[in-house]
Order: sequence, then structure tokens, then C-alpha cells
Amino acid sequence: MPELLRVLELGGCIVTLDAMGCQKSIAREIIEADADYVLALKGNQETVHQEVKSFLEATVAEMTGPRRPGARLTQAAERTGF
Repeated sequence: MPELLRVLELGGCIVTLDAMGCQKSIAREIIEADADYVLALKGNQETVHQEVKSFLEATVAEMTGPRRPGARLTQAAERTGF
């Protein structure tokens, strides 16, 4: 995958990868290409998964205020195809 990233013009792009591409060397290649990335994080990486989950929950709570017990967060995304 790093070889592929080097031949693409990624500057200013957002690169998305599944869990197979979630490696420090790949993230480094993307950053060096002046791009941003979204990497998948699976539950089998228990420590980092819990750290990220806790961070996101705290961030959402800070931004939205208290939630009622048992309430679930939802996410909406607009997708545009080319």
C-alpha cells in the first residue's frame, strides 16, 4: 500500500482505509503527501479502541451537555457520488 500512496496525488485529499490499512507507516505516508486520513479502528485493539471511545464520548458530552441515561448518539452523513 505505501507504494500506491506514493504514486497518487493525495495533497489536500482525505484518504479512508479499512482496518488492514491502519498502520503507522501508512499514516506517515499519507501525512507526508500533505493529505488527511480516516483509519478504521476495530474492537480487537482493545486498549486503543477504549482510549478513542472514551475520548470521543467525553468530547461529545462536552459539546452537547448531559444526556439522559440510555440515550444513544446518532450520526448523519451526506454522501456524494462521482
